[in-house]
Amino acid sequence: MIDGLEFLKELGKKLPAPLQEGAAPCTRSAAYRFALRSLSAAGASKKRLKERMKRKGFEGEEADEAIAELERLGFINDAAMAEEIVEKCASAMEGEALIRLRLQRAGIEEGEAFRAIKKAGPLLEEGREKFIALLEKECGQDRQKAAKLCRKKGQPLGLAFRAGASCTPGSVAP
Repeated sequence: MIDGLEFLKELGKKLPAPLQEGAAPCTRSAAYRFALRSLSAAGASKKRLKERMKRKGFEGEEADEAIAELERLGFINDAAMAEEIVEKCASAMEGEALIRLRLQRAGIEEGEAFRAIKKAGPLLEEGREKFIALLEKECGQDRQKAAKLCRKKGQPLGLAFRAGASCTPGSVAP
């Protein structure tokens, strides 16, 4: 198995200069090497990486130094990760409730999650409008089906009624 640090050094063209030159102070640390391997396999938030390291027996100052160094080098960036998750969810027409849950499961702190959601406000609004159009197309007047789709996508249940408002029973279609 190739070591994460060696793998990244081979692809070092994109690495920050301190790592290319081997100037990172804790590159020989077992905790640092484990954290780097872990990140190269699957990206993680600072919280999730710390949990992985704890399960492997890396705790205390050594783990904190490794995480701080990886964060300094840009390998861990919770803000960027949160924004990426929010954008992906918004493009899938998912609502804030589901997005918050996904961010929580990814280990993103609540404040960082709030900032990412606030920043993506127009994108979320666009996704909501697309979702309403989807509700009208897929569910028509079937409010139960619309409510089920709202719950599945983490959208407010009120949208189920908003979507069917133009086609209520007894009304005349334009």
